[in-house]
Amino acid sequence: MDMDVLRSFAGEICFRIDLDRQRLLCHGTPAEVKRGVDDLFHTLGTPDGGIVANGDIDTDVPLDNIRAMYEAFLEFKW
Repeated sequence: MDMDVLRSFAGEICFRIDLDRQRLLCHGTPAEVKRGVDDLFHTLGTPDGGIVANGDIDTDVPLDNIRAMYEAFLEFKW
């Protein structure tokens, strides 16, 4: 979906985010995965909430990327 359109709803609704599982989670580096989480949280979240963090993983996602995704979920701070 168009992030600019979604951004207009930030603070009004809660988003269940899902990281790009076709490129980022499978082929990105752990640092890129963490940046992807950070970008989504800053684009769609607000200091009052608005994000349900989620990332679907499959057998083609490296363990380091899974770890990076969950670390980023837990480490995110406003």
